[in-house]
Amino acid sequence: EHGAGPCGPSSEIYYDRGEEHGCGKPDCGVGCECDRFMEVWNLVFTQFDNDGHDNYTPLDHPNIDTGMGIERLLLVMEKQGCDYLPPKKCDIYFATMGEAALEKAMELVKGLREFGYCAEYDLVGRGIKAQMKYANKIGAAYTVVLGDNELAEGKARLKEMESGNETEILLNDKFTTNFENEYFNKVLDGIDDENGSMFAFTGEDK
Repeated sequence: EHGAGPCGPSSEIYYDRGEEHGCGKPDCGVGCECDRFMEVWNLVFTQFDNDGHDNYTPLDHPNIDTGMGIERLLLVMEKQGCDYLPPKKCDIYFATMGEAALEKAMELVKGLREFGYCAEYDLVGRGIKAQMKYANKIGAAYTVVLGDNELAEGKARLKEMESGNETEILLNDKFTTNFENEYFNKVLDGIDDENGSMFAFTGEDK
């Protein structure tokens, strides 16, 4: 516990970084001020309120408070020789204008993610230009701009960012299926271009 306020019994997980990070003292261990033992995880069973004078009042709503240091966990992973998975690139980004468009984007993103696509939308209230700039920054393969006009018409423009090509896509329950068709057509076109029409008829009798 640290002075007045909510408190309770706690448990910690420490990582031993090795003797080279220690102080060399015979009694060096967890709690030593040197850099050898690093706290990674902390778990507090918050049950009381301390008034600062060692008087404890039970809390009306006891809880569990837990936290992990992400930088420290990454340090442990590096020490253990763990490989990092490369970040997955964004398949489609929705740039929205207005609350209704944002709600529609959330609905479409949910459906896309259920099929394994990396779909994103604005969470911090950027303007439309800033959203498109962000989509380009994260390497989004496709973008869709949603506003009042798109919602009223029930359709939008699906833009392939690399080529700039746009296609019309309906904003209905078939959106994920229609996007999937567009997505895989692009993949197959890329394979076809790279391998010289590998799916073309070879002219050989089988």
